[in-house]
Amino acid sequence: MRRSLLLLSLLALTYGRPAQAQDRATPWAYYANREEWWVTNDDGCSIYVAEFGKGPPVVMIHGGFGAEHSYMLDGLAGLASRYHLIFYDQRGSLRSPYQVYSKGGSAACPDSLITVAKHVSDLERLRREAGLDKMTLVAHSMGVFLALSYLQQYPDRVAGLILLAPGEPLKTIDDKQLIAEQRAATNSLFERPEIEIEKKKAGVDKPPLTEKQKTDEWHIRFASANIYNLSRWRQLRGGMAFYNGKAGSDAGRTMAERWDFTEALRKRTCPTTIILGDHDMADMGARVIRQQAAGIPGVRVTVIKNAGHVLWVDQPEAFSAAIKKALTLCGAP
Repeated sequence: MRRSLLLLSLLALTYGRPAQAQDRATPWAYYANREEWWVTNDDGCSIYVAEFGKGPPVVMIHGGFGAEHSYMLDGLAGLASRYHLIFYDQRGSLRSPYQVYSKGGSAACPDSLITVAKHVSDLERLRREAGLDKMTLVAHSMGVFLALSYLQQYPDRVAGLILLAPGEPLKTIDDKQLIAEQRAATNSLFERPEIEIEKKKAGVDKPPLTEKQKTDEWHIRFASANIYNLSRWRQLRGGMAFYNGKAGSDAGRTMAERWDFTEALRKRTCPTTIILGDHDMADMGARVIRQQAAGIPGVRVTVIKNAGHVLWVDQPEAFSAAIKKALTLCGAP
C-alpha cells in the first residue's frame, strides 16, 4: 500500500510526550548526559549520533523519512536506566544535513545521495563504528521500512527487532478493496468532531489568529492524524523546522514500487515484536499488520487499545510495558 509523500510528512512531523507530568523529566535527565558524535560515510555525508544510558545496546530508528530522533525521546529514553540507547538522525535530516569534504568545509548532502539504500548503508556503518557485532533495533513509522530493508540485506547483524507503528505494511497490498477501506478509515480521523472541540477550547477556531495561535491550530490538526486522545495535543513536541520535507521526498522516491519483507522475518531465529495502536493512521484497527503477520512464526503483534500512531502519547503505561517485554525476548535482556 504505497503512500503519498504528504502522508509520509504527516508521519514524520509528530512528536510525542507521555501524559503524566511526573514522567516527563526522567527521559530528558538521561538525555542531558548524552555523548554526541558524527559518522562520516565514504560519500562524505555524515550522520549525527546521540547515545546514553547503561546496559545492553539498543539502536533507535526514527520515522520520516526526513524526521529526526528527538520526537522518540519521551517514549523511549526512560529505558536508559536498563539499556544503552543509541539514537541518530538519518542523512539529510535535522542534525545530519552535511557532506563533509576531505580538505575541510561542508555542504548539504546532495539529493542524489539521500536514498533508502544509503540509509541502509549508514545504519551498517553505524553498527561497525559503535563496535556492535549484532544490533537490537527499535524502529518507528517509516523507520520500520528502513529496519526491514536492513534486515533483508544484513540478516546476521540483527538480534532483537521491535517495530513500532509501521508506516508501511510488511509487503505490498494488492487487494484494492482493502486499500480503499483503509483509506476511508484513515480519513475518518481528520473528520472527528473532537478537532473542532479542541480548536474551540484553545481559542483557535476563529480568525484572526496570532502566530502562536496559528501554531496551536496546526498542532491540533496534526494531532488528529497521529493520536487518539486529542485532548493531549499539547503534549506533542516539535514539527515544522524539525522535519526536512526535501530529504523525505528524496528517500521516498527511491522506495521500490513493490516489496515483501515477510520472508526475511520468517527466517529469523529471534522473535520479532510489532507494537501499534488500534487507531493508527497507517493501519486502522491493525487489520493489515495482523493479517500479514499471522503466517509468520516468531512475529508477535501487540495492539494497544485507544492509541494512535504516536502511541506512547495516548497510552504511555501500556506502551512502556509492551516495549519492555519485547526487549527481553531477544538480544537485550
